[in-house]
Amino acid sequence: MNANRRVYKYLIRPVSRSIVIPVELPIEAKVLTIGEQKDDIYLWAEVDVEAEIETTYLMGVPTGGEPPKAGNSHFLSTVFIYEFVLHFYQLSEEYAKEIIASEEGKVLGE
Repeated sequence: MNANRRVYKYLIRPVSRSIVIPVELPIEAKVLTIGEQKDDIYLWAEVDVEAEIETTYLMGVPTGGEPPKAGNSHFLSTVFIYEFVLHFYQLSEEYAKEIIASEEGKVLGE
């Protein structure tokens, strides 16, 4: 056993109007699943409690929605909450920043 490894849960909350959800996780966190608990969405991960923190970028796509580009993401989990079904992907940092910049341009251009 590794004394520094633990399974922790992290609340996933959308930020403003973005479809990209930043989550602060220890470096090299191993995402186990994403799910609903008491009306909130959480990510469970195996982490090194002494590791530095980095930002991981997620995207929740509803059934019927457009998934992120292949090669820039990988599927993590499907979550059922209320009448919604969301499929969560982890995005590469570059792709997440590209989406955020594109969204900011749309908001500024409105």
